[in-house]
Amino acid sequence: TSEAGKSKIIDLKPGKYVFHEEAAPNGYVAVTDITFQVNYDGTVTVLETNSNAVEYKDGKLVITDQYDESTRSIKVQKIWKDNQNASKTRPDSITIRLFADGKEIAVATVKPDASGDWSHTFDKLPIYNKGVLVAYTVKEDKVNGYETSVGELKDGQIEVVNTYIPSKPKKNKVNLPKTGSTESTLTLIVGLLLLGMAYTMKRKND
Repeated sequence: TSEAGKSKIIDLKPGKYVFHEEAAPNGYVAVTDITFQVNYDGTVTVLETNSNAVEYKDGKLVITDQYDESTRSIKVQKIWKDNQNASKTRPDSITIRLFADGKEIAVATVKPDASGDWSHTFDKLPIYNKGVLVAYTVKEDKVNGYETSVGELKDGQIEVVNTYIPSKPKKNKVNLPKTGSTESTLTLIVGLLLLGMAYTMKRKND
């Protein structure tokens, strides 16, 4: 065995040999068996590459691991917490955005199917990017009247939960005249005048 990116010198007698890799580093594909021959002059002849990247160069047998280009699927499952849409507040559709290592790579419009299930599956997503595991996350565009929480990727699925937040009833505002305002002062003056006129008329009648 040898560390990644490092060579290892092995003294081999002339003859035919098979290079076998038990396992590759994460993000790489294990090399299939390579058959080579050590010649009497010390050189090496590759007999069978099995589609691997291998060459004899500068007295060394150089074998290059290939990136793992495997793909995966991620299902986004929508969960509504709104008492079975009792208030009829659910939208006709929602928008889900998929991110790979923080970069948006796909957008999906999700609607309920015939059974009322809200879900979408993103397919053919690379598991690795140049040997490094890709971190996938999702975000949902704001849904009015709901609070959204997004779970972590688990067993190929991400749950997006929308919880209904009832709107607060609006209070009726009553505009009262401010004390000392022109409107209240005029009202007071008119009231006093009417009271004075009524008192004067009463005295005349007496």
